[in-house]
Amino acid sequence: AALDTLERVAALPGMSAERLQELRWHRHAGRMHLHLHELEPAEVLLRRAVEEAPTDGPSWEGLTMIQIERLKQGEASETTRRAAEECARRALAVSPALANPHVVLAWLAVWELGHAPLRADPRQSPAWGAVRAALDRLAELGESSESIKLEDDLRFMELRHAGHEAFFAKDYGRARELFEQLRELRPHDITTAALLGQCEWYAGRYGEGLETLRQALALWDDPERTSEVEELGLGAILTWILGNADKAGESQAFTQARERIEREFARGTRF
Repeated sequence: AALDTLERVAALPGMSAERLQELRWHRHAGRMHLHLHELEPAEVLLRRAVEEAPTDGPSWEGLTMIQIERLKQGEASETTRRAAEECARRALAVSPALANPHVVLAWLAVWELGHAPLRADPRQSPAWGAVRAALDRLAELGESSESIKLEDDLRFMELRHAGHEAFFAKDYGRARELFEQLRELRPHDITTAALLGQCEWYAGRYGEGLETLRQALALWDDPERTSEVEELGLGAILTWILGNADKAGESQAFTQARERIEREFARGTRF
């Protein structure tokens, strides 16, 4: 209804481009399309808005949110990430009190932390400092909802690093504790479930390991999965299902995993 109203305003007799610019029509229409998750028309309109008024912070903020929506939809190209960062910094340059651009910069830093080597200490990364700086600024602005999510992201990165360090040090009991905490934070994280299933094997908890790895496989096979996991991860899941099923005496699970491996090889999957 609001968008219809804006379109009627633009169609009023005598409405000129200058008058639309005075009304910030392109900003309002662009943000309305963004609210409706219509990213393409939103971007066209908001780009027009910042052409008309380069210091229009809310329009730069809207352009920032468009790029983030694309990142969330899996368009995690370097071009999209750079566009998101540029728009966020342009928004803050003209409107420092905006909260969303700080959230976006923190989200980009979290993305960088999440794609770092598994054994890299996230706390030593400049990206960690960027998230902490954004959190401090959001606290000053009184923004709490996104801060909670970002704090959870940092906690996840910290626990993940500690869990991998324990796992590679063969301290499987400690690794298992940490991976269980990770699963509470991120129930749909495939890598965590796969590693926890391996820890269960080392602990002699074969039934629990089998169940955890079945859950990891279900996450892998979820048609709506958006997480990025290499095919090597599928190979690890299936291999450790074989190991746990063998020890647990679960012949059906063993056969199903073996047949799945054969099908994957036939399809050309590279484990």
